[in-house]
Amino acid sequence: MWSRRLLPPTLAAETERLWRVVVEELRSERATDVLAHLRDVVVQAAATSGVELALGEDGDLVARVRALLTPRVPPTALATLGAEAAVHLLDAGLGDDATARIAVRCLLFLLADKAPGDAVEVRIPPIAAVQCGAGPRHTRGTPPNVVETDPRTWIALASGRLTWTDALEGGRLRASGVRSDLAVLLPVACGWSGGRGVGESSRVGP
Repeated sequence: MWSRRLLPPTLAAETERLWRVVVEELRSERATDVLAHLRDVVVQAAATSGVELALGEDGDLVARVRALLTPRVPPTALATLGAEAAVHLLDAGLGDDATARIAVRCLLFLLADKAPGDAVEVRIPPIAAVQCGAGPRHTRGTPPNVVETDPRTWIALASGRLTWTDALEGGRLRASGVRSDLAVLLPVACGWSGGRGVGESSRVGP
């Protein structure tokens, strides 16, 4: 499947590393609400993967994530785990360009998984692009439905830190074509921001 190419082969290892860093950071800040959200994410990923996990203290989250990161983990669960860790690390102002690339790719994968199809092309230069949404398939020339934005704005949109309307009115994205409104599909993951957002605290993008 073309969308699988969005997920780099090193994603499992990178995801474990990101979870270790973000859990340590959240514990040091006593961010219990965000940790509770991440525990729910792990439980859901385990259920999706058909794995039974007994979660203990918050520090066990990394071990439980490691247990999930096998070759048998469904790509959607892997993308969710990668996106959650990357976005919350960016929220904390600790992410770098590599973290942002993981977030962009995982969130694009989750969008395409949520709305399969070829009607809309979503471009996040210079990182990646996907096609999604039901409708006429585009095969040649300029796509009739295009959404384009920068990495920081896409991460904020796809993670629920920025609304579609605010991004449009603020000139932070371009959307052309009758099917280009993705508002009903967003966010695709990372709904809890703990009072901070990628657009406010990270160094991602321009």
